[in-house]
Amino acid sequence: MKPPTASPPARHITVGRKISLGFAIVLALHVSIAVLSHQGLTKADGDRARINALREQVTLFYEINRIVGEVRHNVSLFVHNGFAGPERRAMELFDRLETLLAEAEQVNLFNREAASLVAMRSHVETHREILEAVVADRANRDQILHAGLKSQRDELLAGLAALRELRPDDTLTNAVRAELRLAELSVMRFVNDPDSSHVRDAVTHLKEARRRIAAAAAGASGAQARLLDELIRATHGYRERIIQLVQATRGYLHLTNVVLAGEEQEFLYHARKIQTAHAEGARALSESMLSSSVRYQRASNWFSLVTIVLGVLAAWMIKRDIAPTLQSIAATFERLTRGEECGAIPGAERSDELGELAAAAQVFKEKAAETTRLLRESETAKAELNTLNGQLAEQTAIAEQMATEATAATRSKSEFLANMSHEIRTPMTAILGFTTILEECDDPDQHRDAVGTIRRNGEHLLGVINDILDLSKVEAGKLTVSLAPVDPRTLLLEAIGLMQVKADGAGVSLSMTIDSPLPRKIASDAVRLRQVLLNLIGNAIKFTEAGGVSVNAGYDEISEGFGTLRVDIVDSGIGIHEEQQALLFQPFSQADNSMQRDFGGTGLGLAISKRLAEMLGGDVRLVSSSPGEGSHFRLTIDATCVPGSADQGPLAPVAATQNAAVSLESTDANPGSLVKKRVLIAEDGPDNQRFLRFVLERAGAEVRIVENGLIATETLLASDDQEEAYDCVLMDMQMPVCDGYEATRLLREAGYRRPIVALTAHAMDSDRQKCLDAGCDDFQTKPVDPAKLLSVVAAWAQRAESPLHMHA
Repeated sequence: MKPPTASPPARHITVGRKISLGFAIVLALHVSIAVLSHQGLTKADGDRARINALREQVTLFYEINRIVGEVRHNVSLFVHNGFAGPERRAMELFDRLETLLAEAEQVNLFNREAASLVAMRSHVETHREILEAVVADRANRDQILHAGLKSQRDELLAGLAALRELRPDDTLTNAVRAELRLAELSVMRFVNDPDSSHVRDAVTHLKEARRRIAAAAAGASGAQARLLDELIRATHGYRERIIQLVQATRGYLHLTNVVLAGEEQEFLYHARKIQTAHAEGARALSESMLSSSVRYQRASNWFSLVTIVLGVLAAWMIKRDIAPTLQSIAATFERLTRGEECGAIPGAERSDELGELAAAAQVFKEKAAETTRLLRESETAKAELNTLNGQLAEQTAIAEQMATEATAATRSKSEFLANMSHEIRTPMTAILGFTTILEECDDPDQHRDAVGTIRRNGEHLLGVINDILDLSKVEAGKLTVSLAPVDPRTLLLEAIGLMQVKADGAGVSLSMTIDSPLPRKIASDAVRLRQVLLNLIGNAIKFTEAGGVSVNAGYDEISEGFGTLRVDIVDSGIGIHEEQQALLFQPFSQADNSMQRDFGGTGLGLAISKRLAEMLGGDVRLVSSSPGEGSHFRLTIDATCVPGSADQGPLAPVAATQNAAVSLESTDANPGSLVKKRVLIAEDGPDNQRFLRFVLERAGAEVRIVENGLIATETLLASDDQEEAYDCVLMDMQMPVCDGYEATRLLREAGYRRPIVALTAHAMDSDRQKCLDAGCDDFQTKPVDPAKLLSVVAAWAQRAESPLHMHA
């Protein structure tokens, strides 16, 4: 009988143990490689951190060098123009330098940097002290220039005026005055260009003036002799002031060009020294990193080679004992995935992991049907996902369109800002230019023409500002309409009458017809409706160079008591191209940028008109337009008839100058309406103070002016009795120390009950309410209309006489 054959020892070792044993060896080698890699990476991280720190230091010192250059630039600007901005900027840069140097001291990669950093901080402090000395010397120079020299000049001029009274027919005063002006001109040249030749010229002119005075004094006696001696002493004083001015100027120029430049070179020397240390440290660090990299790379290569050999050995063992069975089970899984029938699962008799895998294949076979079902559900979900992707693509297209529109809007606003700059600067140029004419010209006719030009350009500038404010109110939703009974016929005639002057000036005919009966009264906002009509008619006149503008109005009844007011404006102007018509009602746009250059305007008129018409329940639209032939605009608004108003019949075509009688309320105030009335003005602007004083004193008022709300409060509370009390207070709402809002609140809390009228440049309804909430009785906007101001002040001053009408 044959003995039983023993099973191979490998059969008693499970697959997991075989694989674990092989991979444990490989893992040990990998751990060794990982340890080496970790050590290498740790050192590399440390080196990289030092490199980053070094890079930050290099960047820091580049920034320090840049700031030093900017300091030099700002100091030069201050020395040449004396403005406070460069001085403040230089001081801010000194603070920034100290901050950067403090950061550099905290890092301090190389010990040899410490002494240089301390020296650099010392030089920064010295820089600051020198700049402060330059500022002080510059201020001293300005004090001598604007106070010392001026007082000496005034003394000389006063002496010359006195001498002229004693010697009216003598040419001495004119000659001395001319030499004095030449000396003053040479001084101003020295201030702008510190060249000693200008000082010599000034001293020469003073000597000539002193020589002329001395020659006259030789033959004078009595009061003339004393006066001439005083003039000689005054010329000596003027010369001493010039010498002081020269010394002060040379003092701060020396500090700037010599001392400050030397400190800057010392500072940059230490900076370059530190940068050299950084370069040497970077080179040493680079060599160290290269050496470590080579060492770790060699060790890693050896361990990797051993790992590869062991891995090949483990793969051969797996292929010999495990791969055949795995391939059979894999083939079975492949047939199952294709839905084919298969017999017994191979390897089911094994007691190791492959046997467990064969059991799993049996489970897989049983779940094949469920897998098929899940696949169908997956395809359904995929179809739904495709649908969602299509919707997402549509949304993306919409978003891209919106982005394109937003870009176009941004471009339009940029063009609008450029147009606004032109629209504001043009009248401002005329205002400033004709102000210079007023200062330099003595001709009364030119004065009147200049004043008219300044008023006309000021009104144009105010109109531009009002257009911008109106659009901002509409965009913010703060513009409201107030419905009240309105006579449409009268409103149309008034608008035509107001535009007739503009039409006559442009050489354009203007006419109006009413083709159907209009209601006597409709419920609308007269102010906003008039604004829309003036905008549309004004536009038509502006863009019509020859021919005429016709306005045709009518009423289309929709139901009893309700209809639409229709106004057609037809011109024979330049017309609009079809591709440009889409931009007509966009804010910040004109149909063509060349229109702005040729005709001017803000590009807001039609946009505002359309928004206002929509708020009135209607619309503004372009009916037709052809280039070179003209345009036809139509305005429609809701027109609810006011009960009890009869219709007005049609109006045949007539010229505006014949039938548009416009009633304008005069606002001229009686110049003597404020006689014996006491008015206190709280205003910090010197020009506004002079203007308000002139207007009120011309009307007979007694005026006192204070510069801020605190002085106003103290003055009013100290004089609140029947004899010394002020009849009215004009309170500017933006002042230093204590503004008008706070001052008014303090007065009302203290029991002050007399009238207070607010003055402010803010024209919103919310600003008016803010003033009234603070305790003001009335509200006037800047720029101030003199006639309206006098009317308001007179009314409140009259009420102040009766305690019943005082502020509650």
